[in-house]
Amino acid sequence: MSGTTLCIIDMQSNFEASLNKNVLAGVLHEIQLAKRRHDPIIVVEYDRAGCVETQQCVLDAVLKSGCEFDICFKYDDDGSHQVKAACRKNRFSQKKFRVCGVNRSFCVFDTACGLVNNSRKHSIVEVAWNATGDRWWSESAKKIYERAIEHSDNKLRIRK
Repeated sequence: MSGTTLCIIDMQSNFEASLNKNVLAGVLHEIQLAKRRHDPIIVVEYDRAGCVETQQCVLDAVLKSGCEFDICFKYDDDGSHQVKAACRKNRFSQKKFRVCGVNRSFCVFDTACGLVNNSRKHSIVEVAWNATGDRWWSESAKKIYERAIEHSDNKLRIRK
């Protein structure tokens, strides 16, 4: 176990970016990495009218991985509080989080920043850049991520 908790954000088919084949392949790759490292996985779903469950192929990959996992529901863009509650409930590590899913400039961004700003000191949050997607994306968003956490004792890393 590497001490990392994988957080899969909003891979529900009603979010257009979750249907992108590169994003989906990236998320499935992140699940395989978690399997190799025996890391726990938290699947976060947006719970509002019109939202559907996480894509079945993602859920199947999580189940097949053999990793400990939990599914939690959030009611706004920031799912960090639900991720932390799931970690406490299941005794998953909160030392390092790896975040993937959609939409990069909304829910992934808000959840990653929430984890950075509200976690224990010296926690690390990585955004699995190749496993995130957004139909509104621009390169300048990396700078937004960096500015959002510049006053935190925790670290945000953007990794491929």
